[in-house]
Amino acid sequence: EVALDLDMSPYVEEYRGKRDRLVADLHPAFELVPPGGSFYAFPKIPFEAEESAFMEACLERKILVVPGSAFSRVGSHFRLSFAVTDEELSRGIEALNEVAVKFGN
Repeated sequence: EVALDLDMSPYVEEYRGKRDRLVADLHPAFELVPPGGSFYAFPKIPFEAEESAFMEACLERKILVVPGSAFSRVGSHFRLSFAVTDEELSRGIEALNEVAVKFGN
């Protein structure tokens, strides 16, 4: 019963801010529908890159994302969590944007 009295609004606002920051700061090549009720995003792999090449580029930059092929037969998207510290979110966005530029050239 005590758990039902807990005010979750600060946590909801914190994750909403992280989501909004990810959506605003991620390179436009990552097509992304903002998630409505989760701390996961499912962006499109940029520039029609092959899923395996994209995943390898992420791993080289120490970004852990889950390939979309783990969820469907199509490997055009990937899942990432924004339930991280603000510093980790900044580093992740920066590294993902580097990957996008790599595949855009």
